[in-house]
Amino acid sequence: GMAIHGGKTYVSDPNNDRIMVYNSDGSFAEIIGSRGSGSEQFDGVASAKFNPLTGDLIVVDTNNHRVQI
Repeated sequence: GMAIHGGKTYVSDPNNDRIMVYNSDGSFAEIIGSRGSGSEQFDGVASAKFNPLTGDLIVVDTNNHRVQI
């Protein structure tokens, strides 16, 4: 999945268990997460969206059977 927030694009990368973040000009900004089961760790990122009320990033973490905020 993909989400746009604050001028940045957030792209789920399920093969590498992370969220890739890009600036509005398409340049790389940062990586969120790594493989695992702790906080900000993922196993099969299915989707990344933002809560329109709070601005929180919401990640569907498929193989850990959870949603992280």
